[in-house]
Amino acid sequence: MKATIRAFVAIQLPVAVKSALGSAIAEIGSLRGAHPVKPEGVHLTLKFLGDVDVKRVGSLCEAIEAVAWSVAPFSLSLGGMGVFSESRSARVLWVGVTGQIELLQELRRDLESTTSAFGFTKDRRGFSPHITLVRVRPESPSEELNKTIEALSRLKFLDGLQIPVSHISLMRSTLRPKGASYDTLASFRLVG
Repeated sequence: MKATIRAFVAIQLPVAVKSALGSAIAEIGSLRGAHPVKPEGVHLTLKFLGDVDVKRVGSLCEAIEAVAWSVAPFSLSLGGMGVFSESRSARVLWVGVTGQIELLQELRRDLESTTSAFGFTKDRRGFSPHITLVRVRPESPSEELNKTIEALSRLKFLDGLQIPVSHISLMRSTLRPKGASYDTLASFRLVG
């Protein structure tokens, strides 16, 4: 049996941004059936890889590092809020990003190309850069969900709250009953 880890490539967020998002998550409230993301775990996922054979992690790190070296550092900031839905029901409440989106898109394209060469599936949905705040179970009462979405739409973040993107990280996700926990396996400096 192969030893695997559940992995993804992400941009980790500065403490000030995590703090602002933690306040936002607390302000949204506690919707029954909702799972708020722990503020210390918020991140911007660039590429979800899924189960990765631990024997391939070293060569995968080399490939991700090559991508990082090809893209210059850039800056993002928190943007508008939104909802991803399935069958007319909200499932993920998120905050978007603004700023040097063209460099973010370039980084994402390069990661897609590199990881597909390793046999990872290309994302067919396209890339919609966001930071997940709350995941919602299908059985959540719609009136509570509507109140939560309304609270989300009122959130404002401080102007100038920047996300300097100078590194990307290969992360491991461990699913637990009280939510996922994330560990950094390796971090790669953007050089460009």
